[in-house]
Amino acid sequence: MWNNLKVARESRLEYTIRNLAFLTEAGPLVGMGLALASQWRKKSESGNAFDLYHLSYLPFVGLFFTSDAALLDTAYELSDSIFFRRVRSFNELLRSGTGA
Repeated sequence: MWNNLKVARESRLEYTIRNLAFLTEAGPLVGMGLALASQWRKKSESGNAFDLYHLSYLPFVGLFFTSDAALLDTAYELSDSIFFRRVRSFNELLRSGTGA
C-alpha cells in the first residue's frame, strides 16, 4: 500500500494521521479497543481476546452474526457505537427466516 501511495517509511505516521483519521476515530482499532476494555472490566477469560480479530471487520460489513455469548454481551454494552449495533445473534437470523 505504501509503495502505491508513494509514501516513504518516515512519513507513514504523519500520512495516516492526516489522511486516514477514520482509523483512530471509528476504524477497527477503536472497536477492538472498546471491546478489550469491556472484556477486561468483566475479567473475561483471555480466550475472548480472539473476538477482537473478528471485530476488526465491523466497519466493513452491514451485519455481523455470531453465537458467542460474550461477544454478544460486549456488543450490547457498546451499542452506542454504530459498528457494534451490527453485531447480531445467529438466533435472530434463524428467527427471521429471511437470511438477513
